[in-house]
Amino acid sequence: MELEMDYYAKESYLYSISNLMTLKAFHDAGVSIDEIKVNHFMVDINYSTEPGMDILMNGIGLLFEDSEFYPWDEVHKITSKYPNVFTDGEPETCFIIKDHKIERVLESKYRKKLLRLLTRKDIDIFNHTEATIRFNEETNEIIVLIWFTGMSHELAIALTEISEMCNELLKVIEEEDNGISHKDNRSAA
Repeated sequence: MELEMDYYAKESYLYSISNLMTLKAFHDAGVSIDEIKVNHFMVDINYSTEPGMDILMNGIGLLFEDSEFYPWDEVHKITSKYPNVFTDGEPETCFIIKDHKIERVLESKYRKKLLRLLTRKDIDIFNHTEATIRFNEETNEIIVLIWFTGMSHELAIALTEISEMCNELLKVIEEEDNGISHKDNRSAA
């Protein structure tokens, strides 16, 4: 017995799985799924029901302190503010992310470690969506350029990785500030 699946059903399932993976990435990073405020993650391509961008947008807003979303008809408003970022033209959508965690780590001796993550070459190689993550050193902002909205789980995973590294480095910074001198014995200096 051979099983066949309609193309549209298959794509609907793939996008639904991506949305579930996006929700899981945000959940694993400490975001309450209830606060993302989407009614469902399932996609039906036949009826144009695709909550993926809502999941991504709300998840980013809860993961980071400040995020701004610019849809296709508003991206032009910010291109002149970031000429070094918009070198390849205007994307379909854009997020600008600013967070005190990022700034605090960048002001510390761990700056280079975070910058290596933010500027690594593979941070914008995604298989299921065309997106680029850029870091603007002048403003300490992460700028996410989405050229073609597709499955968003890879983008969510990359952004949660950035947030998690900031959280880990902040713990180390706070321990150092509080006088904990040795990583292994955690005794006061």
